[in-house]
Amino acid sequence: MKPIQTVLGRISPDELGVTLMHEHICLRQPEYQGLNRYIAEVWLTRLRNAGCQSIAEVTPIASHVAYPGTDERGRPALPLDEIKELSKRTGINIICATGYYTPEMAPALRGMDAETIADHMVQKIEDGFGNTGVYPGIVKVGAHHVPLTKVEERVFVAAGMAQSQTGVAVCCHSIFGPRNQMTALLKGGADPNHCYFSHVEAEIGWEGRSLQEEAEYLANIAHEGSSLLFNNFGFEHDTPWEDLVYLIKYLVNEGFASKILICIDANWTIQSNGTAWLEAEAKNPECRKRDYAYIFTRSVPDLLDAGISRETIQTFMVDNPRAILALSQ
Repeated sequence: MKPIQTVLGRISPDELGVTLMHEHICLRQPEYQGLNRYIAEVWLTRLRNAGCQSIAEVTPIASHVAYPGTDERGRPALPLDEIKELSKRTGINIICATGYYTPEMAPALRGMDAETIADHMVQKIEDGFGNTGVYPGIVKVGAHHVPLTKVEERVFVAAGMAQSQTGVAVCCHSIFGPRNQMTALLKGGADPNHCYFSHVEAEIGWEGRSLQEEAEYLANIAHEGSSLLFNNFGFEHDTPWEDLVYLIKYLVNEGFASKILICIDANWTIQSNGTAWLEAEAKNPECRKRDYAYIFTRSVPDLLDAGISRETIQTFMVDNPRAILALSQ
């Protein structure tokens, strides 16, 4: 298996160990950078102490802008020098991403065809982000419509092209329409075994399908080779626990344990009063506990109690990330 690009350089797939495939290190508020660095280091250290070796930091640095700069929404790009330092200090391998989360908000994309967008992605993968010495190990793309808008379609086709040319994995924001997204990636030539779709359990994106119908819908995606990432642990306002367990067990029973990933997708924002706000904590007090290590302190024990074996969870967190992230060419 070929090496994987982290912010500190290449590592072998066997060095990944336990890996969370969809997380964010929230360092995009320059006015609160000191507090953000502190939270990030505490969370990453806690995660490392819990037994995790690697994370995919899938906040995309837009492919058509140089670093330092902004993403497609005009926000500050991730400070990669600080991400590198956090990796050194905490011992966590960090894989970063290029791509686009909200293509509709990137005016520059409207005049680009898929080939040009793909060229920008490939250039970042091959040449890195400016003079930072950091190279992305993932392409991250997102879409928010079913069917895909024209610009979303072009970006997903471009991601498929970039995957085909470079071998890197593609991570997709897929609350809505993962099947449509996979079709566009395959149109661009992507290897489905190196593509994964995040947040597929969020019930707001099921387009009226029942729980059983959603399970079958997801199984069809896995059957074609792509992986499915579940992260709504402790997020019962979006996915009730019983439904989340049903989907995971259904896929395991259908023979798709090798196509399941689990993580938290934890993130925070510093408020004007200087306190950290964790996503959705106003809706659900449990969300206040959802740091990176929540996957170990709460989610894994709950999955074990639900009858999912430790060996299967190992497959979700070690074997599957290694297979997806290892270059496909």
